[in-house]
Amino acid sequence: VGLCDLVVSPSLCALSDRVGRRRLMLLAAATVVPLRFAVVFHPSALMLLVDRVVSDFARTFGGTTMAFTCFADRYHGPSYTKAIDDLSSVTGLGIVVGPLVSAALQRLGGPRRAYVVSGALAAAHVAWGYALLEETSPERPLPPPSD
Repeated sequence: VGLCDLVVSPSLCALSDRVGRRRLMLLAAATVVPLRFAVVFHPSALMLLVDRVVSDFARTFGGTTMAFTCFADRYHGPSYTKAIDDLSSVTGLGIVVGPLVSAALQRLGGPRRAYVVSGALAAAHVAWGYALLEETSPERPLPPPSD
């Protein structure tokens, strides 16, 4: 994930300046949906590896990189700090709770159940993002310098 952030993030931010952030965020989230269900119907070590690599790329592509870029478009000064703080808190919660939920689902119905739920959550993410996510201005003026 770190290597993906290092290699991909600068190019993606430049691309999002040209085509808009919302489109890229939704594309990244939508990429994960078929992968999750592919693992459900064709479980193999290769499919798990492909899912992991593409999902990590999508997380960089439409998650962290675009979220920070959108925040930079929308917020300045203390409100930017608050937005980053909120994002970090929710991300930390997901890092702790996600594996616990996945383990519980696997105990109840095996690893496929965890991937079915993950695919459904990814689809809900795309639907909610499409309905709620506003485009941030790719051509915003730079904020005034901080003192």
